[in-house]
Amino acid sequence: MRTSHALGFGTLAIMVGAGGWLGCSSKTNTPATNGGADGGNAITDAGASPLGDGGDGGDAGDTDAGDDAAPPDDAGPQPSCDDYCKSIMTSCTGTLGDDAGIAQYGSTEGCLNLCGAIGGGTLGDQTGDSVGCRLSHAAAAKTDPRTQCAKAGSTGGGTCDDESDAGDRGRCAAFCNRTVSLCTQANGVDPIPYADFDGCMASCGKSYAFDPNQPELTAMGNTLNCRQYHLVLAYESTDGASPAVYHCPHLGFPASAFCR
Repeated sequence: MRTSHALGFGTLAIMVGAGGWLGCSSKTNTPATNGGADGGNAITDAGASPLGDGGDGGDAGDTDAGDDAAPPDDAGPQPSCDDYCKSIMTSCTGTLGDDAGIAQYGSTEGCLNLCGAIGGGTLGDQTGDSVGCRLSHAAAAKTDPRTQCAKAGSTGGGTCDDESDAGDRGRCAAFCNRTVSLCTQANGVDPIPYADFDGCMASCGKSYAFDPNQPELTAMGNTLNCRQYHLVLAYESTDGASPAVYHCPHLGFPASAFCR
């Protein structure tokens, strides 16, 4: 079962400096961790347990406080939006929607915003709609940007997508997850492009589809490529009017402009 959560865009945009955009996808994934003081996992300090033996005072030295202690967390390092965005912005350069589809984001801030809406996954992932998968392909893009940048980008490039919907359907799933999370009335978008994930998936691939003869992100045309491009722009940060309010109407069918 897929779910999505609407988040206030104005509140989210100002959190870019903290290392990422808060959001959620329909997949149940471990959230990516961002570097810096606000990154990482919260640590619960339960404090020392009071000693007691029913009233005889006891001897603190006779109590082994470690017997009932929880084992340490050995999960290891998790995929980081900071690491991911630094890697892809270094390897996949150029102009968004141009340069043969190499660039995947318009800015580091926009990358961090959108990354926060993707589940974390695991370091070394090669498939799946996760930051871990995108981080792996962003690293590979250092030597093979034309093949790897689309896989490392927001769309997943038919590889870092919903594993139950491979290829073009995987692109649709990634697009619909991000769209229904951001393009909500709570974020000032009215009318919204889709009522829910299933409604988006019903249009994607039928009313419009991915065109393999175009770059992954394109600015014009009734294609998924165009809608993917405007979705990336909708996650950009701003000091003025919300980019989501402007770009989300371009994502539906029929689109308000550009993707027609």
